[in-house]
Amino acid sequence: MKKTTLWKCPKQQVLISTMDSFIFAPKSVTEPLMKDLKLVPDNRAFKAGRILGNSGLDPKDVLIKCPEQEVMDKLPIFEFKFGTQTFTLTPKEYILGLDMPLDNVFNWCHIMIREKPKDGMYAKFVMPENNTDQWVFGQLFFNKACVAFKYGETPQLALAPPKAIANPSH
Repeated sequence: MKKTTLWKCPKQQVLISTMDSFIFAPKSVTEPLMKDLKLVPDNRAFKAGRILGNSGLDPKDVLIKCPEQEVMDKLPIFEFKFGTQTFTLTPKEYILGLDMPLDNVFNWCHIMIREKPKDGMYAKFVMPENNTDQWVFGQLFFNKACVAFKYGETPQLALAPPKAIANPSH
């Protein structure tokens, strides 16, 4: 049975970013998450492939060995609550397979929730070095929510699950 972790945003700081793909979370979240996942070491061949542009990977990618189903079943389901709206992220949504040659040989996946942004990422400029309570929701979050921004004297933000937008009568 999957464990559900509920994060109530009033006690946490959340920034929604259209500039980053990932969700950045406090160490108290990422450390237990990574405990059961196996990082792929960044070796010379891997770096050379990225430099030559033939790997399809970005230097900012953090790769893990794709978890077996029993590991996936133990990973948390994240529920983020904003006011009355709850948005859920399952392991299949935050651990993504690679679309590259020989992906079935390497069996690598992207982990889309991480603690620290790398150089060149927008979140690097807005997150404190020792982050304990701040989240940055990147484009991965936009798969779960329709976001509307209103700029003016008082900036406003509206969030809705995609189903509510596609089916406004419900």
